[in-house]
Amino acid sequence: AAAGDCEVCIKVLDEVRGTLSKKEQKDKPSIESAMGTYCKRTDLGPRERKICYYIDPIKRDVAHPFSLGMPTKKVCERITKTNPEICSVKFPVQTEKM
Repeated sequence: AAAGDCEVCIKVLDEVRGTLSKKEQKDKPSIESAMGTYCKRTDLGPRERKICYYIDPIKRDVAHPFSLGMPTKKVCERITKTNPEICSVKFPVQTEKM
C-alpha cells in the first residue's frame, strides 16, 4: 500500500482504539459499540464520516482482527478486500500557502 493509502481508515480505527480500555480492545461487542459511538460524533469530518458509512455494515469483520490486536493499518488493508473504497478515502493534500 502506498503512503496515504488507508490513512483515513487508520485514523478512525486508531481513534476508536483510543476510546477503549485494554480489556475492551479484546472484546468484539465493545469494539463494535465503540465504532458506533465514534461514528455518531458530530465533530467528524466528511472523510471520517465516509469511513463510518463503509465500516458500519461490516463492523463484525472489523472487530474480529481488531480484537486480536492486529495493527490498525493491517485491519484497514484486510477490510478493504471487502470494500475497495475503504482505502481509497484520503485526506486532502495540504499545500503550502504562498
